[in-house]
Amino acid sequence: MMRLIKIIIYLIILIGTIFIGLAYLGPTFGFDLSADPTLVEIPFKLDID
Repeated sequence: MMRLIKIIIYLIILIGTIFIGLAYLGPTFGFDLSADPTLVEIPFKLDID
């Protein structure tokens, strides 16, 4: 059972490392993980009577 838990922990660490590496090196290889900036306008009405 401990062996299975160790393998799962190692896989989580490996996947996290790969994801962080892709986030930093992605633009070098031609893909970008950043979100596109968009303008969001929310209309609201102030009732100051």
